[in-house]
Amino acid sequence: MPASPRWLPPAALLLGALVFLPMFGHPFFRDDFGWIERAHAALPYPAQWWAIAKTDFRPLASLSFVVNYAAVKLDPRGYHLFDLLLHLVNVSLLMALVRRLSGGSAWAAGIAGLLFACAFGNYGEAIYWISGRTGPLADAFVLAALIAHWDRLEGTGPSGSALFLFTIALFAKETAVVLLPLLVLLEWAHGRVSWRRVAPFALLALAYVAFVFLVWRKGSAVVGGDFSLGRHVGRNLVEYVARMFAPVARLTAGVAWPFGVAFALFFTWLLTRRVPRTWKFALLWIPLAILPVAFLDLRTSTRYLYLPSMGLAALLGMAWAHAWASAPWRRRALAWGLALVLALQVVVMQVVLARRGELARREAQSQPGGNS
Repeated sequence: MPASPRWLPPAALLLGALVFLPMFGHPFFRDDFGWIERAHAALPYPAQWWAIAKTDFRPLASLSFVVNYAAVKLDPRGYHLFDLLLHLVNVSLLMALVRRLSGGSAWAAGIAGLLFACAFGNYGEAIYWISGRTGPLADAFVLAALIAHWDRLEGTGPSGSALFLFTIALFAKETAVVLLPLLVLLEWAHGRVSWRRVAPFALLALAYVAFVFLVWRKGSAVVGGDFSLGRHVGRNLVEYVARMFAPVARLTAGVAWPFGVAFALFFTWLLTRRVPRTWKFALLWIPLAILPVAFLDLRTSTRYLYLPSMGLAALLGMAWAHAWASAPWRRRALAWGLALVLALQVVVMQVVLARRGELARREAQSQPGGNS
């Protein structure tokens, strides 16, 4: 394979910045007002900076809003800038992880970065909605922990850094617990699972869950309210998978289920193929990252697709690079196919951003509190 152009990673970052530029014209929207009001109230009291996320334990996310408010007060552009920079950090981290998973392929890393940067997988709401930052903030540390753990497996990194990063991720959002099964899969993809290495992460996750429900949310039901068991779990899982490829507000069962069946067939087919374990790791990443939010009995929201879309981009980046190297006669088709996918995704995001901006401006006078 020829050396990857040096401009490929910068191009991914530039694309990620350009595709979200229209959001800088958006005002605050719905839950944003609740976060800002609580940040304003907490600013004079440092002890409260970590606890503005209402009933959820999200001290890092809370602190980010307090710092944002202290810096820019009521200018939405400052909050959008924070979220955009956070997204570009995640693009960089994903490229670093994919480069490791692919054995050093800069092509795989760069293509994964390009796909993820422009919201392939339709996670855009996690970036253009200010309140959606809780997910990307936690996911940054999830990615960093995966990189640190891989380096440990390779013998090039310290043993405690991934555990520390897991702790920070849990301080941002509870969905970071998905790192535990991802680490098990990462060990399997690298060669062999060592339960001795995994045990500290399992103990940390157990301690976190115990703290959240027995201390922070003492008296709250584990199942109930927005989180419950039932048939909606399977339905939501199917709809989330479908919405990664169909950027619409809501899918009917007649549309969602064909997507779900197609993905299940592809999922099964790829798992049974003799392909690198790292590909299977990226594939399994997608449903694992969706599962925690599938239990929510609220309507599905594309902001929860941010972490699953990383797995999708990683898988496609590695597969594209493999096809590029193994079949030179296909390179023109691969290049044009990639360009078409990126162009279509950019167009889709511009339409989505324009519609969200219009809706946000219409509702700019309403200021409901809330959490995300």
